[in-house]
Amino acid sequence: MGANKSKFAYNEEVFQLFAIAAMGTAFRQVVITGLTQRQKIKNKDPSSPEDIEKFGFSKKDLNLNSLGVQRCHRIHRNEIESALPFLTIATLYSLTSQDNTVAKVHFGVFTVARSLYVIAYYNEIQPLRSVSFMVGFATMISMGFQVAHFNLWDRVLKLFK
Repeated sequence: MGANKSKFAYNEEVFQLFAIAAMGTAFRQVVITGLTQRQKIKNKDPSSPEDIEKFGFSKKDLNLNSLGVQRCHRIHRNEIESALPFLTIATLYSLTSQDNTVAKVHFGVFTVARSLYVIAYYNEIQPLRSVSFMVGFATMISMGFQVAHFNLWDRVLKLFK
């Protein structure tokens, strides 16, 4: 692995694990969208004025900016904020000749942690929400360090010599 370490490599199994984790990240977004719509209807909080009649609401019954809808929007925003760094780091991670078992642990832990985070946030469960957030965050940091350790620091330092 020494001479080959500085080259990016495609490992089909690691990439398949990444694809599953990426799909989990996208699927959570879809689920959150559905939960948001459910909260909007339940709380009579339509997205726009034309939806008032569509869902059979009367203007006097509207509950604009309900806490349930706001919670779903925060969950969605937080998922987007974690999805972009994860997809970037995990893509590079999957191209840096990582061990299959270690990759499986990273991708699995991140996917489970973020899924638990969404469930805990939606159902107002603490400290599970905070713990699952930190586990997912730590997993991304771990992958990031491993990508950086993959001779990338040497390449960066050469730019400044």
